[in-house]
Amino acid sequence: MSRLPRIGDSVALVAPQREQIPARVEGIGINLIELDLLEMPRTPAHQLERGTLMLEFVNEDGVARLHGRLDEAGLRTVGHAFDAAASVRFEHKATVQLLQRRDSIRAITTLPMTVLALSGYDHYARRVQAREISGGGMVVRGLGPVEPGDGYRFELELMSGELPVEGQFRVIRAEGPDRATVRFTAIDRADRVRIMQRAFQLSRTTRRTTTRRSA
Repeated sequence: MSRLPRIGDSVALVAPQREQIPARVEGIGINLIELDLLEMPRTPAHQLERGTLMLEFVNEDGVARLHGRLDEAGLRTVGHAFDAAASVRFEHKATVQLLQRRDSIRAITTLPMTVLALSGYDHYARRVQAREISGGGMVVRGLGPVEPGDGYRFELELMSGELPVEGQFRVIRAEGPDRATVRFTAIDRADRVRIMQRAFQLSRTTRRTTTRRSA
């Protein structure tokens, strides 16, 4: 069964008009999740208070969703808007809906990575780039000529100032002289979730930017 988000996880509070409000989990209770909103909502506070909302997040299985509403006792508002330090409590039904399986969570990006071949004559670590990340693997640029089945250790830098994600991958498809699709063969579950969370954040930012431009 898909798990609930954990303290410290990045999530998105989805308003009735599909506004996605980035938030961070600050507390967990029985059918209750305390959230710090990272941006001020454009949706009026009274609509958020009265409407049915959704909480979207990433767990080990993929992108998941909870349905619920805001606990009015936990709201801090000024007039029709939330105050500058908005913290809300999301009451949910504890039924987690899986929206997207982990292999299909992906985002186009450019992230630095260090790789080391697992076999052969290449015994030197090299700096390459992850050009697409997902819960199951990556598209890597800079490996040079490769063959399906070639294996590498890797350290992927997801965010500046954070510890890199470590693991192993194997080439499943070479795409031209300097680009390859790879699949994870050894990776810690927590690191896999970190990759999916980053892909989810990047894809969500892209969708929000596209929506605002077209509005």
